[in-house]
Amino acid sequence: MSSGPKLRSLETADVAYFFFADKATWFTLWQDPRVDVEYSLDKLAELLGPARFFRVNRRFLVAREAIHTIPAFSGGKLKLDLLPPSREEVFVSGDRVPPFKGWLGK
Repeated sequence: MSSGPKLRSLETADVAYFFFADKATWFTLWQDPRVDVEYSLDKLAELLGPARFFRVNRRFLVAREAIHTIPAFSGGKLKLDLLPPSREEVFVSGDRVPPFKGWLGK
């Protein structure tokens, strides 16, 4: 995987989630700070497939293991508390709630 000016080899199991911020795509590892990556979230979702990662909204692609809790939220939205914690609140888009629940097996 290309990460900024370096190439970096890593296992997808090391990635908690991918997100888009500051006009770039980033990934967060379980132990390391965020790192930028040259792929778009669309391309990452295509490459990684749905077994482990789910595109919850336009800005986040999360691993199942990164979802710590899903607190109740008004308006039928789902809020995700991620580990490691995200710098911003993460919600499942309304149109993605049914497939998200199916992905979780709920």
